[in-house]
Amino acid sequence: MPTAEKEQEVALLTECLEGAKSVVLSDYAGIDVETVTALRRKCRENGIQFRVTKNTLLRRALNNKGFTSLDEHLVGPIAVAFAKDEVIAAKVITEFAKDKQFPKVRAGLVDGKFMSGAQLIALAKLPGKTELLTQLVFTLNAPARNLVVVLSAPARNLVTVLNAVAKQKGEAA
Repeated sequence: MPTAEKEQEVALLTECLEGAKSVVLSDYAGIDVETVTALRRKCRENGIQFRVTKNTLLRRALNNKGFTSLDEHLVGPIAVAFAKDEVIAAKVITEFAKDKQFPKVRAGLVDGKFMSGAQLIALAKLPGKTELLTQLVFTLNAPARNLVVVLSAPARNLVTVLNAVAKQKGEAA
């Protein structure tokens, strides 16, 4: 690959790193074209940039941004996934690996912090950001909802008793 193309690839990888909240490195060896195509499609659907690139070029891009913790993992054929969400890249690759047994998550960065493959897999098992926010809203809303239920109970009970009395009088007549 001529140096102009290499510089262009490093610039592209650096640009991908700038907007990414998570970077996931995964094994690429032994994956057939059909499987990679399916993985790329799945990544695209979730807003993830999935690239296969030379380790030296990725190392340069990472080092340009000050990330040296992944250097030891840039060995052998790897693929890199860039995502604007902290969890989605690890989640998609891990979900995909359950069915196909490929790819294996090696390591990554989440908000600039190094995470091992095991940590990324554990992170992928957690609910997503929107799911957590939904749970938070329901939790915050629960006391107000319970208060409304308790305050409306006497009126509801009165209506229930009045209906029962009206039915009894209707049956007696």
